[in-house]
Amino acid sequence: MNLEKLNWFNSHYIANQPTEVLIDKFKPFMVNKDFYKPNLYPLNKIIDLFKSRANNLEELSIKSGFLYELPDYQSDLLIPKKSDQKRVLEILLYFKELIDNYSDNWLAEKLKKYLDDKREIKGCNRAESFWPLRVAITGQEFSPDVFACMEILEKKESLYRINKAIEKIS
Repeated sequence: MNLEKLNWFNSHYIANQPTEVLIDKFKPFMVNKDFYKPNLYPLNKIIDLFKSRANNLEELSIKSGFLYELPDYQSDLLIPKKSDQKRVLEILLYFKELIDNYSDNWLAEKLKKYLDDKREIKGCNRAESFWPLRVAITGQEFSPDVFACMEILEKKESLYRINKAIEKIS
């Protein structure tokens, strides 16, 4: 059997297993990571976030690293096409204020609706708004859903990461 086929089987196995079944199998892969802090974030939410994106549990553990340690990224990554530094700073400051004042349940669906509604009122398009937010939260160009990441990170860490992005872009 070749590695590509094995990865395909593994990825389908992981994607189709109940999260509860994967938790005990996943823990040993996390324990070996320097970034891992037990009990900081619920493993079930991390598994749910990545299980459709990983070929194996080792890859899943590596992909989750940005949740524990924000990767260093260049400030220009925050700026989407057809935007500029000034506009991104304005958007990040706006989102920071919105999130700081947010008092509803800290759930991905609610965050998405809230920020999407507020973005629309402000007259920003989705790409212009959510690209800098995604990079601020994950430190990556490609990542899982930003609102699911924010749910896992919770409000305090999400605001911390947005503040770091504001510092980078200022």
